[in-house]
Amino acid sequence: MKARFLPITLFACAVVSAAAAETKSGWAATTWNGERAYAATSGAWRAIVSIDRGRLIYFGAANEDRNLLFAPPKRDTPMGWGGHRVWCGPQELWPGGWPPPEAWEHSAPANVKAEGARLELKMPDSPDGWPNITREYFWTDGALHCRVKLTGGTRDAQIIQILQVPASAEATVQAAASPKAVRGYVQVHLGRHPSPRYEFPAAPQVAADGGSLRIKFAGTVEKLGFDPQPLHARIGGTALTISRGVGEGAVVSTPDDGYMTQVYFGSSQAALIELEQLSPLWRAGDPAEFDLVISVQPAGSADD
Repeated sequence: MKARFLPITLFACAVVSAAAAETKSGWAATTWNGERAYAATSGAWRAIVSIDRGRLIYFGAANEDRNLLFAPPKRDTPMGWGGHRVWCGPQELWPGGWPPPEAWEHSAPANVKAEGARLELKMPDSPDGWPNITREYFWTDGALHCRVKLTGGTRDAQIIQILQVPASAEATVQAAASPKAVRGYVQVHLGRHPSPRYEFPAAPQVAADGGSLRIKFAGTVEKLGFDPQPLHARIGGTALTISRGVGEGAVVSTPDDGYMTQVYFGSSQAALIELEQLSPLWRAGDPAEFDLVISVQPAGSADD
């Protein structure tokens, strides 16, 4: 079955200051912390993609140096490379379960193409029959689209997109309790079986406010799954929305019982939060793609 799904539009998309004229520029070569990079702006916001890391590494105001993403300045830190991670899944099918292959996590792209508003990074060939990954970054109507395309391979695969943000971020997500998921969310992965888990103690990272959940760092490792939806995060006074964009491919199944919006919390020794949007499982050998969309909202809207 060939399927195409559209983003869930529960909230308004990208908003920039009314005083800022909308501007769109192509990707221009630059450096970021001494690394080869490309930068592009839209309105009041700037995105920087590190070529040495093969990923979006900076998202913030165009007129100041204040990164809303978690991004270690050097690539030799034990907390990894930060920014926008992209993997193929399901993760439980990786040999040993961890770490992800170097081609996905610790490699520069094999090829880079900057054409007008689009920046394309073709990553090195994936191992073990997994499809190859191409990343595309482009601005549309003030929102930054992070598009991932899969080609080739002999394994069915889903696209896992992860945005690392500081531990100080506070996120809001909607939860609908059901007879099976009495809390409205589930525990996923982290070597736990079965996954997802429907019965578990209340997570210290979660505070319920009616049908809304406020989630924040608590110093202990946890990973939670939610119904597919936008994630709203307040970071340093800025409200971001991390949405599920358009996806296209031949759907085989929906992993994690369909709880494909997920949040990972690090430990006190690895203080960060990962905001994740996962695709369905796509059929092996067929091309597939899936967008993660980063947009900025006016103050207060992330709580609505």
